[in-house]
Amino acid sequence: MKKVISILLTVTLIVLLAGCTGLNKSNDYIAPTSALTDVEIKSEGTEDATYSLSETSEDYYINYDYENALQSTNNSNYEVGDIIMLGETSALHADWVGTKNNRKSEYSYRTESLEWQILEINGSCATVISVYIIDRKPFADDYDVERAKTLSWENCSIRKWLNEDLYENAFNDAEKEAILTTNVSNARLPEYDTVDGPSTLDNLYFLSLDEFYRYYPDKESRKNLDIVMGDVQMSLVYGFWLRTINKTSFSDALNTCSLVWGDGSVDLDPSPLVGSVSAKPVMNVDLNKLIELN
Repeated sequence: MKKVISILLTVTLIVLLAGCTGLNKSNDYIAPTSALTDVEIKSEGTEDATYSLSETSEDYYINYDYENALQSTNNSNYEVGDIIMLGETSALHADWVGTKNNRKSEYSYRTESLEWQILEINGSCATVISVYIIDRKPFADDYDVERAKTLSWENCSIRKWLNEDLYENAFNDAEKEAILTTNVSNARLPEYDTVDGPSTLDNLYFLSLDEFYRYYPDKESRKNLDIVMGDVQMSLVYGFWLRTINKTSFSDALNTCSLVWGDGSVDLDPSPLVGSVSAKPVMNVDLNKLIELN
């Protein structure tokens, strides 16, 4: 029998960070920022409901998901390093046509499944990264001197493309249910003297500088990270973006971004306008919900 549950929360706030920290899309209650202490929540649900209080840069998010991925037992057989298939997008292919002495290539786009490699597992939540780099996009397509003063992961054009165009077109409704909306931390990294930025709620995002070094600590682990989908390795693909924001080398008043070159080296002062750098998306998924899809 359903009944109204009144809970007085005086618990320690848990800060959600990128890497297996997500919010269930349909069960989030957003309390106003002014409610800093003693938040009273009334909701219809079962008595054994699990409530968690967490903080973002602006609001408090209370997750009513009864099977929170971070706290759930992983019922799948997936392990770190495994490849999962989720979503699909277009990839460029080349076909040889004509006679033996008069052959030419014809290029076409074909729909292919997206492949993701598991970087980390916590509970039933897995942080996964695209095996291939997807499309070529500038980090900020409106970048100029004025724009550089306020550039952040929050307001860059490629974040919008990831979470609107790619997310909406690459995944069906059932697949989206397995993707956890992540509170992505963009805090300053003191060891690299990066720029502080607000946290963002993303379905798809990029690795930060410290996450890249953690998951890919040496040259051996960074091999073949810039392989393109399809059978055409585009000659003008030079690497993929990170989400970390830095100061430019010529002015502390101007911001720029970060990228990983094809050889695995990191550039902390590239031009965000470079159109030959690609996207290598990251997301958090609920492995138990993936089982239901298969």
